[in-house]
Amino acid sequence: MEKQKKRLEEKIAKISDSGKKDDLLTFDQLGVDALFIDEADEFKNLAIVTSQTRIAGLGNLQGSEKAMDLFLKCRWLQKKRDGKGVYFYTGTPISNSLAELYTLQRYMQYDELKDKHIAAFDSWASTFGQVVNGWELDATGVNYRLNARFAKFTNVPELMRMYRSFADVVTQEDLAAQARADGTGRLVPKLKGGKPTSVVVPRSKLQAQYMGEMETVIDPLTGRPALDNLGREVKEWTPGSIIHRMENMRKTHE
Repeated sequence: MEKQKKRLEEKIAKISDSGKKDDLLTFDQLGVDALFIDEADEFKNLAIVTSQTRIAGLGNLQGSEKAMDLFLKCRWLQKKRDGKGVYFYTGTPISNSLAELYTLQRYMQYDELKDKHIAAFDSWASTFGQVVNGWELDATGVNYRLNARFAKFTNVPELMRMYRSFADVVTQEDLAAQARADGTGRLVPKLKGGKPTSVVVPRSKLQAQYMGEMETVIDPLTGRPALDNLGREVKEWTPGSIIHRMENMRKTHE
């Protein structure tokens, strides 16, 4: 934890120093009294400090500099405006990880998290999250492995009360009511059978062969740190995930 704390302090110092090379006004000298962030999901990659580094479903723990930069600006403004002054707009507040709700709460109600002693992720996760063990496809897409994933919420009513205290949620029912009031008709088309239909396409022999090739590369790395550094291989395999002929075309042109 001390190493993580030191890395976080270095990251904050780096962001703070990044503007010193320019002889311009700093953010706090601009007179900003409100931040309106459209497509706020672009800033959800905020670093998370946790002891549960081997648990899946937490996203990128290291985070991005632009997310940390926005977080620092939000905290500065909220301290000046008694917790107000920050407005996020997004259609996908949670898309890839349940931990994204924790990130959103840090942006919007950090002081309340501190008051409830759940500002640290591990405390928040033990209050509102549940780690689920289950079998998942591994990186080959062929074999299965037992994996622990942060995958369920607990104490949902409490969590939703906190969320609704800062979130103005627009549902499909709200949109339908607005459409009826405006006389614009239905905004969301009806689905056949009232729900999405899955169309399963059998894989071809070429795709099966391709996945076998992936398996021979990844299997020897299972359980080793190298498995986390497959950027080059994944880049090469991406065309094949769309259609195998694209991979053959790539090799032909090289």
